[in-house]
Amino acid sequence: MGKIKTTRREIKENFNCYGFSYCALQGILCYENPRFYTCGTYGWNFDAYVIEHNGQEICLTTGYRGMIYNDKQKINYDTVKEFYNKATKIIYDNTISYENKKIAVNALLHEFIDVLIGGKNNAN
Repeated sequence: MGKIKTTRREIKENFNCYGFSYCALQGILCYENPRFYTCGTYGWNFDAYVIEHNGQEICLTTGYRGMIYNDKQKINYDTVKEFYNKATKIIYDNTISYENKKIAVNALLHEFIDVLIGGKNNAN
């Protein structure tokens, strides 16, 4: 199933969202597919990944413009980079099977969301 074109307003009204610049989460989202995308006058704006996490839906928006940042979002660049590096290390390890890579990166994604919504390792 492909991603669904929608508006920024629809996503913001229906999900708890966190925004990131283009490719910032590429490593930990590589086994996920975006559910939605938005576009405007200048073309594609951002993708929205809806992740089921501990019984709630968390929406990670990533793109060029218009991403939806949570008012409480204080995760810093170093934390994002740390998770990106961990994910790419797993992805490029040729000794790990595809399924095990997917499992490990998915676990890393949920650990990242815990940090994101829980405030661990965040900037003040």
